[in-house]
Amino acid sequence: MTPEEHLLAAADDMAEHGHCKEYYFDDPVNWQTSSSCAYGSLARTVSREAEEGRYAAITEAQECGAAKMLAAHIQDKFPHLRGEETWVTITSFNDLPSTTGEDVILAMKEAAHG
Repeated sequence: MTPEEHLLAAADDMAEHGHCKEYYFDDPVNWQTSSSCAYGSLARTVSREAEEGRYAAITEAQECGAAKMLAAHIQDKFPHLRGEETWVTITSFNDLPSTTGEDVILAMKEAAHG
């Protein structure tokens, strides 16, 4: 899957399962269907394997091409959210009190379409 396809899959995933803040998944036991943060949706669309696959999927998602594209898009749109690492930018945007799930979905789609 290309980074663009991955971003669109993650956007669809969040639209289906919902958005949360401060955690990868609102319910880590049922991580495959729980609401998620931006990284949670990226991770879930990398792997839908068994529970033990959750940590591997999160690790892979943190520096994947889709995450880098999303971070670059967020930094272009919101320069005050520039972080030293990709995950800082995405997490900061996701966890802002004013950021909604629709905002994250839109950012993923915009990043995918350049």
